[in-house]
Amino acid sequence: MQHFDSNDAVAIKESQALLNEISMEPNLTFIHSNYGFLPSTITKLESQGVSLTDSVTTVMFTKNKLEEVARDVGMKVNTKFNQFLKKILWVRNNIKNFKNFEWRKFING
Repeated sequence: MQHFDSNDAVAIKESQALLNEISMEPNLTFIHSNYGFLPSTITKLESQGVSLTDSVTTVMFTKNKLEEVARDVGMKVNTKFNQFLKKILWVRNNIKNFKNFEWRKFING
């Protein structure tokens, strides 16, 4: 990025300024070392034909990896992930109620 002429475009100038910030490299290193596994994990979960056991194992692996991340950012991401899991569990636990609900009676009054 430093090889481009900053006078050619505003985006180049802004990108160069961001890359020159002292905190940029450590932040990118932190993100890569702690969250670099997520793209492949998401791809794995999106794949068709994956068994429920494998999917649950992948989610639990992700949960454990996120719990290992330190700093304030790590705690916030971990909290968000746990909130997401609670919502998923709520849906799973209440899906029977939705299946058994007599929608026709409800809709037709």
